[in-house]
Amino acid sequence: MLDQIAMTLRGAESKLVVWIDVYDNSLSRKWLRALNQLLADQYHLEKNYCWLGWTESERNAEYLCEQINRSIAAINCSGLNYRIDCEPYTVANTIQADLDVNHERMNLLHRYFEDLQGWSGNISLHYRQADSHTRWHIRQLNLLCHEYESLVLSMRKAIQAPEWRRPSQLMCWLQAPRFELDQQDYELFGIETMNRSLGGVYVGVNKAVANIIGKYSTTKDATAEYLSW
Repeated sequence: MLDQIAMTLRGAESKLVVWIDVYDNSLSRKWLRALNQLLADQYHLEKNYCWLGWTESERNAEYLCEQINRSIAAINCSGLNYRIDCEPYTVANTIQADLDVNHERMNLLHRYFEDLQGWSGNISLHYRQADSHTRWHIRQLNLLCHEYESLVLSMRKAIQAPEWRRPSQLMCWLQAPRFELDQQDYELFGIETMNRSLGGVYVGVNKAVANIIGKYSTTKDATAEYLSW
């Protein structure tokens, strides 16, 4: 083990300390250095909600549709030279009869986000002209889109294949610097990363998932079966 990280999860009335046992490999060492630098420089943790695919959450499908419509309305009222003209997002028009998400509707939502923010190295003029409040709502289109897709996937699996549910906790920092991978890092990529274990800690790399970084535990001796990152 390379190191151990303590993270405190805060609920409405309680706290839970979670430890991350960091494995000693080339990618973990880069990740740990980057994490320590982000904390030291007080980077903003981007996600307003980090738990994806947990069907027991109060952030159910109805709630997420309300939040999507709220962000669309905020953008339309912002004064930007961009207007989102679409029917409101509802459970009825985003979840199909086969319990799959309506990909056409969600792809459209993500396209609005891409139009408004642009991409790395080519930030949109809309985003550069927007105030901080509007920028937050622009980013919400992306975050809510992926949160909703993860939730619907877990809702379907809970019925059709409960053993294949893969809820997760996703954390990233706004405008975090990147680091380059070395050849030995690529050796940590493998087919096993497609079937991620609960309690495993993984690092996302340009839409791909590198091999396991470490393990969650709620005590220093017991792995938490209900936590994943």
